[in-house]
Amino acid sequence: VIGYSLEGRPIKALKISDNPNSNEPGEGDAVFVALHHAREWISVEMGLYLADELLGRYATDPEIQADVNNLQIWVVPVVNPDGYEYSWTDERYWRKNRRGGVGVDTNRNFGYGWGGEGSSDAPEDENYRGEAAFSEPESATVRDFVLAHPELVAHLDLHSYGQLVLY
Repeated sequence: VIGYSLEGRPIKALKISDNPNSNEPGEGDAVFVALHHAREWISVEMGLYLADELLGRYATDPEIQADVNNLQIWVVPVVNPDGYEYSWTDERYWRKNRRGGVGVDTNRNFGYGWGGEGSSDAPEDENYRGEAAFSEPESATVRDFVLAHPELVAHLDLHSYGQLVLY
């Protein structure tokens, strides 16, 4: 458990490493975060598929074995558990977290470029960025987790809309 959502649900990370029970400061960290947008259910499976491939092919694939042996790989399969739950029980195409019943797009709540193009200051909009950068516990959890791993070599957010790679 790396943090908690607005409604108190745990945000969990899976560590994949040759020594998963210890911190190895000499190794870089790779972080994969899924399900910012609650309706993108398949992004959870993308993160779990990545973990399954790394674990399942570790013994037979030298490249995967080298990555697992030389990195601390983290998969956060559900960073927006409140919105995810709501999309299963109440509104299938819900996108945001559950702040105030209208929600905040946790993917637009980060500090870098906060308030810029592609976000909205109107709470009713699907890309509402929130009151301030990192105002949401979900995005603050990702920030704090990344800051706690200063040897970050990769961070990738997994989404399922548009079949694009954006950087």
